Amino acid sequence: MSTGYFGIPGRPERNSHHVHIVDGGKPVCGTHVHPKAQYQWCASGIERSYVDCQRCRAWLARTGS
Repeated sequence: MSTGYFGIPGRPERNSHHVHIVDGGKPVCGTHVHPKAQYQWCASGIERSYVDCQRCRAWLARTGS
């Protein structure tokens, strides 16, 4: 698992998705990622302070990770 966001190259960062917990190349919250979006790694493992996706935070609370 890692922490990061998905962004489309060439677009301003402010248009990127939220920062997620990612497992197997996909957000654990199940959010749709645009086909052109590329994963932008932020941290190895789960860095709670970076995660701003509310569904990923809820996943953390449910799993106790």
